[in-house]
Amino acid sequence: MKKIKVVEQIRHLLKDDEEARIYMGANGFVEALLRFLESAVSARNRMGQEVGAMALFNLAVNNNRNKELMLAAGVLPILEKMIASTDAVGAATALYLNLFVLRRQARYWK
Repeated sequence: MKKIKVVEQIRHLLKDDEEARIYMGANGFVEALLRFLESAVSARNRMGQEVGAMALFNLAVNNNRNKELMLAAGVLPILEKMIASTDAVGAATALYLNLFVLRRQARYWK
């Protein structure tokens, strides 16, 4: 429960702070939050999944570098497991759609 509270605080910090998104993305938070989310999915911890997915969502807002890091680190298989095994579909879908914007932009600009 303590880890969930910490990730929830990170989520709130990232929500409106672009500088924090840049700094945290550049300093290993993508990987740490993905490990947290993967652990929550494995444990079938719905609250942990929602908080973790939304923290990653906020980390990705208006930050293509963080989106690329998430995709390279394997976020999609984690989201697939999350969608298949829990009721936390909304948070997983929100993050997926946020990442999808990067892919659409990449195709558009090529």
